[in-house]
Amino acid sequence: MIVDELKVSILNYAFSGKLSKTILTDTNINIIEKKIEANHNKLIENKVIKADKKVSKPIKKNYPYTIPSTWIWTKLYYAIDVRDGTHDSPKYYKDGVPLVTSKNLNIDGTLDMSNVKYISDEDAKSINIRSKVENDDILFAMIGSIGNPVIIKTEKDFCIKNVALLKNPIKDCIDNQFLYYYLYFSQEKMKKESSGGVQQFVSLNYLRNFYIPIPPIEEQQRIVDKIEELFAKLNELKPIEEDIKKLKIDFPKDLRKSLIQSAVSGKLTNQKNSENTLDVLEEIETKLGKKVTSIDNYPFELPNNWVWIKLGELVSFNIGKTPPRSDSSYWSKDEYHWVSISDMVENGFIDNTKEYVSEKAYKEVFKEKFSEKGTLLMSFKLTVGRCSILKIDAFHNEGIISIYPNYDFEILKQYLFKILPFMTKYGDSKSAIKGTTLNSKSLNNLLIPLPPIEEQQRIVDKLEQLLPLCDDIEKIINTKEK
Repeated sequence: MIVDELKVSILNYAFSGKLSKTILTDTNINIIEKKIEANHNKLIENKVIKADKKVSKPIKKNYPYTIPSTWIWTKLYYAIDVRDGTHDSPKYYKDGVPLVTSKNLNIDGTLDMSNVKYISDEDAKSINIRSKVENDDILFAMIGSIGNPVIIKTEKDFCIKNVALLKNPIKDCIDNQFLYYYLYFSQEKMKKESSGGVQQFVSLNYLRNFYIPIPPIEEQQRIVDKIEELFAKLNELKPIEEDIKKLKIDFPKDLRKSLIQSAVSGKLTNQKNSENTLDVLEEIETKLGKKVTSIDNYPFELPNNWVWIKLGELVSFNIGKTPPRSDSSYWSKDEYHWVSISDMVENGFIDNTKEYVSEKAYKEVFKEKFSEKGTLLMSFKLTVGRCSILKIDAFHNEGIISIYPNYDFEILKQYLFKILPFMTKYGDSKSAIKGTTLNSKSLNNLLIPLPPIEEQQRIVDKLEQLLPLCDDIEKIINTKEK
């Protein structure tokens, strides 16, 4: 699943120090290192844990990968009390004390008690002598489905079998949620390094010797906040991911199309019946001096409070020009920017051009009227539907239009910027030698789904959150192909 792969990609950034930065006021990592060692020695002294000869002290070499200089590597057992549950098979009963195994740990970090087996109070007491599960402990499957960490947030008594138990006695040095995400991130590595044939497993000593990177505690908390923020956004892709599977969409370009299709059909955001397009239509009709055209034959259904409208009624647009190539006096090396389709950045901004026109072209060809910085441009010949926004004043060629919305300029401009590349496929295009093309008539008649103003803003905000994730998807796919 693409969403799950993206989560791993985010965790990879997080635990290599690329998702956060150390702040000068953060706790010095040397202080944390000393606390970790002091706590480890104290646990041994108080006989909470035994000095395990199979667990070597962290050595400052051969670390798994490079981390920032303000972080340290340590082993789980030096920082965390790592135990395991029973490996025996006690007698089961119809009721009694629940016995949690690796099958009860879900990949989403939850505990599933629906298919749990029960053991006697006597067996439970025996197991709990060394493996009593308490609030804020972390469980980790050691056999079968290795991983699936779960932070315990329940008072219900239960025992564990073939499951590791991690107790964190120094939450002022290691954030529990940080530890949870690192275990989640590391589970694939552990699976690859696991032992066993039919049923894989990792040993207790393997877990105790497993390295974990430790940033300053404040940075750990910032990393957790960022992970949870990004994961929340990724989870919004889950329903769309199901549609993608059904449609057999080719990632990542068609994922963008799927997102925009959901947006323009009202499925990407929550609709509010209290909002409507009446004010928008009245403003447009006042500016046009006529009623907008009623649309009967439309491409797809819209929410009840949306309307279909022709592009030529929603906006005004200007078609560009190309000065005669045969007359070099119309061209310049650096006077006035002139945009061609090759200068247009898909879903991006134009801040430079390959060619410039002269003062003569400015006056004679373009009549001193250029497209100002902030103008939305769209190509309608050869590469139909490519949209960019100018970050400079410029002219452009005859295969591009400057678009000027007929109301609430900025909101509608941003909305059109996102959806026009998708909606142009519904235009009446003609075949050309080098591709497809629209003309003035087909541009005017291009149908646009028009939501209420508030809904337009929500769509823009949502797409700005989700579309950048498509770039990450593309990176994942390209990496796999290599």
